[in-house]
Amino acid sequence: YSPAMKPELRLAPWALVLLGIAVLYVPSLVDATRNAESADDIINSLFVLGLSGTFLYLRVRSLLLAGTFGQHPARIGGGLLLAFGLLFYLLGRSQQLPTFEFGSVIPVLAGIVAIFFGFRTLGRLWAVLFLLLFLIPLPPSVAADITQPVKLAVSAATEWLLHGFGYPIARDR
Repeated sequence: YSPAMKPELRLAPWALVLLGIAVLYVPSLVDATRNAESADDIINSLFVLGLSGTFLYLRVRSLLLAGTFGQHPARIGGGLLLAFGLLFYLLGRSQQLPTFEFGSVIPVLAGIVAIFFGFRTLGRLWAVLFLLLFLIPLPPSVAADITQPVKLAVSAATEWLLHGFGYPIARDR
């Protein structure tokens, strides 16, 4: 990649990168939609993807306009990050572990950005990568552990509220 290249040639590496990402993650998304427990899971994933893509576009655009989009490639560090992400993806895909499969999106994208633009630019895009954390499905046991205190608190608040309005209410503890 060189800024002196013709514009149509500068897009060629990105077309290959996008094709590679599509080859990896489109089958995963298709499988996830087939195996989703509810339509809410699918809508949530599509919302996070759309929001992340929009935020990435806006962030890159603002960095380009400000002239702070780096051109200091970190090929070795980015390559290691990309290799880690691809191994994570391979493990998740082969063992049917969606947490690993979709969790690999973050190191894969981070590695690609670092390879082309360096770690400084990657640091400026941290919020986009953080947003992608919400794409990763939690194992049911972890989700249950996280939501259990919330369920108990809602139950206690409901009991207190209904009791305050004079309804005879009790709950099992």
